[in-house]
Amino acid sequence: MKYLLIFNILQIFISVLLAQSIIKQSINPINGHEYVLVNYQVVWTEADRYATSQNYYLATITTQNENNFILDTFFTTLKNYTWIGANSVNSPDNSIFTWSGGPEIDMVLYDRTQSKCFGFCRFLVDEPDVNDQNYIYIWKDLKWDDLGDIISPDFILMEKGGEIDPLVIPTDMAPSIMTITRLNLNSFDSSKLRVTFTNSSVGRPDFNCTILTYTTGSVSCQTQYTVGEYDILISDGVKSFSSKRYHPNLPYIKSMIPGYVKDSIITINGGNFGESLEYVNDVRISILRVPCIPLEMLVSDRSITCRLTETIIPDVSKLNISTRYSLINMIVGGVEITDLSRVPVYDSNTNSLTIFTATNFDYFNSYYLAEGRPTYPYAPTSLEDIYFIRNLMYINTTYPSNHISTNYYFNSGSYNNSLILSTGGINTNIINGITYIDPQVSSSLGNIQTQLSVDPMYFSFNVSASHYVYVRLDLSDIGPPSFTKSKDFVIPTTGGYINVGVNNMILTSSNYTLLADGVKLDCRIVPYTENSSIGVFVGAGSGAKRNLTLILDGKPTGSTPLNTLAYYPPAITGIRQVRFNRTSGSVNIFGEQFGSDINKIQVNAGGSQSTLNTWLIPQESMIAYFNYDSLYLRISINVDGQLSSARGFTPKLINLLNATSIEKDIGGIVTIKGDGFANPVNVTIGGVNCTSLDLIDSQTITCFFDGSAPSPQLKAGLPVKVDCGFAYDTESIFFYIDNSACGTKPYCSGNGVCINGNCNCTSGYGGAICDKTVTIDNTTKPEIGNNTGSIGQFSVFFTHIREIDEIGSDVAIYPITLVQWNTTVNTTTVTTAIGSINNLTDFTINVTSIIFLEQTTLWFAGQPLTMEKNSFKYQIELSNYQFQNQLNSLQLIYEIQSPKEQSCSESSNSYNDATDIAWIEIQLGNKVFLTKFSNRMYIDNRTVESNTILLSTSDKAFLDPSFAVLVDNSAKEVVEESLDQEYYVSTDKKPSSSGMITDLLVNIGSGG
Repeated sequence: MKYLLIFNILQIFISVLLAQSIIKQSINPINGHEYVLVNYQVVWTEADRYATSQNYYLATITTQNENNFILDTFFTTLKNYTWIGANSVNSPDNSIFTWSGGPEIDMVLYDRTQSKCFGFCRFLVDEPDVNDQNYIYIWKDLKWDDLGDIISPDFILMEKGGEIDPLVIPTDMAPSIMTITRLNLNSFDSSKLRVTFTNSSVGRPDFNCTILTYTTGSVSCQTQYTVGEYDILISDGVKSFSSKRYHPNLPYIKSMIPGYVKDSIITINGGNFGESLEYVNDVRISILRVPCIPLEMLVSDRSITCRLTETIIPDVSKLNISTRYSLINMIVGGVEITDLSRVPVYDSNTNSLTIFTATNFDYFNSYYLAEGRPTYPYAPTSLEDIYFIRNLMYINTTYPSNHISTNYYFNSGSYNNSLILSTGGINTNIINGITYIDPQVSSSLGNIQTQLSVDPMYFSFNVSASHYVYVRLDLSDIGPPSFTKSKDFVIPTTGGYINVGVNNMILTSSNYTLLADGVKLDCRIVPYTENSSIGVFVGAGSGAKRNLTLILDGKPTGSTPLNTLAYYPPAITGIRQVRFNRTSGSVNIFGEQFGSDINKIQVNAGGSQSTLNTWLIPQESMIAYFNYDSLYLRISINVDGQLSSARGFTPKLINLLNATSIEKDIGGIVTIKGDGFANPVNVTIGGVNCTSLDLIDSQTITCFFDGSAPSPQLKAGLPVKVDCGFAYDTESIFFYIDNSACGTKPYCSGNGVCINGNCNCTSGYGGAICDKTVTIDNTTKPEIGNNTGSIGQFSVFFTHIREIDEIGSDVAIYPITLVQWNTTVNTTTVTTAIGSINNLTDFTINVTSIIFLEQTTLWFAGQPLTMEKNSFKYQIELSNYQFQNQLNSLQLIYEIQSPKEQSCSESSNSYNDATDIAWIEIQLGNKVFLTKFSNRMYIDNRTVESNTILLSTSDKAFLDPSFAVLVDNSAKEVVEESLDQEYYVSTDKKPSSSGMITDLLVNIGSGG
């Protein structure tokens, strides 16, 4: 027994060795895997066990490149059948096939419910048909089939390699989330991983798959459109791996609108067609493989039309049993899917989709989908129905029914539970396309085990052994569309993607239109009938929440559930000054969600609206131009009704105050005073460049001006423009020196120096033009008050404030007696008083009187003023005067008085020009009383020329009863200081208000 046992074991071992002969083995240069073809005729489960025992796994064929290598290496002459490593044993309804081993273990290969391959597959037509078959092998035509666990194939194909490599799980062609697993098996640092698609077979650019999430062993990343083959480079900076010749999932078909004759237009709905028609390389229809030329991509990646180049079925009512219509082959991006036979084909007569399942009724499961919707076993009832199914695939087909007693009843569809057949014959009230009953059917009516089938060639009922099933989806039973749930969508103004759940979708190629508040939305719609949703790529836009309505083949969604769409409101992240002056400016505004239509943007800057907006970069940066009236601005933007939060901004400004003067056409250095000056700086005076610029500090600029600019009209100053790039200011503050008040040449009678039209006399000389020998009165100290000043017996005071119109007529006159004074400073040398007039709201007059005890040189309005010892100066400031008309002017009226009677002396007076007085000189005996009027004043902090005139004796100022007793032409002069300008505005921008400052200088001398 012992020897016998040894002999038996030896005999079995020798038999196994003989049965497991290696036919060929080879290494794939693309993936580096080893493949071994073994002659071993066993059931699939034994083949799988054997491969594992040899440290191999049954081959997993996951790319077109790998399949080509296997066929070219092992099957050029070999035609026998070979087990590979896939099955459906883990799928309860046998609908899902997965890889059984190797790196891709448990990865889905094929889904029968939608006839979709994941990664790669190469099934024979109508396979896998299940029919109690769960295991995959390479069958005839070197294509795949499913088979039971039986001893039939002669070979097994084993593979080794990739066990610790990263595993790339294929995705669809459309942008998808890709998962890469098994990173930890080779110690990749997933936190530093970079995934790059390279070496596109169709010439597409390389791209990085954007990492979304990662764990120790896996990452997920966002792909772009992927069409054709790629190498995927996976690297963490230290280790790297390349998954070569990867391609996305193969095309699949969800429905087809057929055409049968040459030049017919066929519509094919499904997925993985690429984002544009250029990638659809080839389409062939029917078992005849008639080319169908791609014409249009109705929905990117999911719906195309093509034109049939030859006739397939010239007459649908005439049967050609060798012609099968429901078969499609496609090549997209160079990758092929062959023999797609479970195609839902549209029947226009019944508004339905019909699929030949190739499944025997005994193993049928109601899981087949058409456009993502469940189907039901189909029983044709009309002649047109018979024509239709037999052109798809001529075969005896099961007639879905329940056999009860001696009757057959429909068990699905719109006639469910209705009578089909009885001893009385066919129910012709429903069925008019089947006219013959096979005798076998009649004889077996009492045998409830028999199944009813139909032969579409003979239009007959029979009980044939062939029981293949058609399924159908009735589109006419689908109601109007509705949203699956209420949802508020918010997207960026650059546009975005939303996925909207929709009930009662029909075909991918149906007409889908999305409205927002009744207006067609700028968007691209991708129907996903397989999960009852539409993907909407919304274009750039802006605006608050709007109600969405979907129009599907002319039918709108209702008001509930309600879906809405809004764009994100704008947000300001930064503001940068571009260019400002004192009334207007421009800024760069940076942020996000600005939209794409500049005309829908309003910028609010401190209560003012922008006057012009232009893009820097659409959506994120712009230039806004606006006027303003506050030095601190709260800036916000309104984009199509949506308001951003406000952001504070204080502009850096340039403020010009005054400029020194030179003589016309005689060049010289001009000093410009102001604030806010900075490099780079540019200065023009009267439009002429001022050269040799020197920025002394932020308040002072010097430059050389050649004096070539024309003198201004009237008494306006030349405009001085200081431009520092970020800001500029233009004010008419430059005046040419007018030395006419210094007399004829030699100026100042040769006894002094003429400075800006004022004579500074040499010692021993006095008078307005230094034409008198005088001794400065060093003993008589001036006296000053709110509106009066005197030196000895000479006095000067201002009497009225008057508004006149553009032709010089009085509009309003206010005697100084109406002023209510409040003295704020009162020293021996300085008096300051603020006055107001009851009926002038907000108006103030501010008078500062200064006595100079020593000779002093001071600056006023950009010009030097020399004050003699024991002289005095008035500075009068008028604020917030409300003009009655924008063209009116304001006058300040002065009165100068000498003693009325001098028994030993006679008085005389002189002036330079009654229409433009620079000075008035009164001589009484040996006393000379000199009053000088500054030829400049400030208006709203701007230097302008003033105009001082001598009033006639008929002027109302003379005739005023309060002053009539003072009229003495020989001893008194009334002068008027007038600002002949149009309406001015004060720095606080209050309408009809003005600020004016002027100077009056008085001294006295004695001599002859």
